[in-house]
Amino acid sequence: MTDPRLVTVRPGAATPVIYAADGPALLRNRDPAVTVYLGDEGMSPGDTTTHILDPLGTLSVTGDRDWWGITAAASAIVQSTPAAVDSNVSPSQIAAQIALAGISSPVPSLLQAQQTIAPNTSFGPINVAFPNGGSYLIVLNTTGGNAQIADIGIAHMDGQGNQVYFEEFNVGVGTVGNGSPVIIRGNLQAPNLSITGLTCTLPFLNGLGLTNGPFTLGPLQLTVYSTALAVAEARPKMIPSNVQGGYLVGFQGVALAAGAQSGPLPIPAYSGRAIVDVTSPGTLARGTLQGFRVVTGATPVYTQRINQVTAGSTAVNELIIPQMFTTLLLLNGDSVARTPTLNLIAADYI
Repeated sequence: MTDPRLVTVRPGAATPVIYAADGPALLRNRDPAVTVYLGDEGMSPGDTTTHILDPLGTLSVTGDRDWWGITAAASAIVQSTPAAVDSNVSPSQIAAQIALAGISSPVPSLLQAQQTIAPNTSFGPINVAFPNGGSYLIVLNTTGGNAQIADIGIAHMDGQGNQVYFEEFNVGVGTVGNGSPVIIRGNLQAPNLSITGLTCTLPFLNGLGLTNGPFTLGPLQLTVYSTALAVAEARPKMIPSNVQGGYLVGFQGVALAAGAQSGPLPIPAYSGRAIVDVTSPGTLARGTLQGFRVVTGATPVYTQRINQVTAGSTAVNELIIPQMFTTLLLLNGDSVARTPTLNLIAADYI
């Protein structure tokens, strides 16, 4: 038997793997994690005319045509063994493939190293291929104690570049959040994500009138991971990484004159079910939630009011916080000074 030949197949442009004059051969993908696509010279990964050579997979070819190879992201080595028609993968190789694919462990795998995006920047697309796994995890942060609010769009793309599903998030990180990384997560609806967005300016941040400023503007840091399996329900979709006991934000016994208000305070980046608890010795203590997008400026695009109307009582309600940067405002709607309390607690947290 003639010695095998090794060919490195890369993304970007097809590489010749075997020519028709070489005769019959067995092609083996020696990489345990990278998929190789085989076809003609002008092909692209995922084309309907390509043949898929899975990680550690083999394909027998008759030698009546040229075969070219390409990958979607990382490189792989293809071994061509002349005159061979069959091959088996050892159990140890299969075990290695499972480990590298991440399908045996809930620990996320890094797919896209941290990107640093300056303020006032329209960014993307950041294209990330998911060779394995059923869900994604995106970590957002900023440097030091700086503040940043960003619009994030996540398009789920098939192998032909078609958008299958789209999600939008508006996220506050740094001192405008709770000073910890923010996690966005969800199930994959297609094998690729295309991430775009817009970071805010300092005038936008100051225009929100938040009472826990002043702020210093920082960049957005974005990192992408894959997780092993799809989850039954990705809840919550967005959350700060260090919320303890689910507590988000609140006003503890604030003395307010008649008709006066406190806030607004930023709610740490969270979307999902939440519990609101309002207490006042009088009537008409009211909480107001407002949601903002960078692209539409300091005018809220979402408003929800929580009223407490029974004197001397506590009102507890469940609400849904949307996938956007949200603030909380406390109002004493009574005709005399009161000292109301308002707390907002995440009902879903990790």
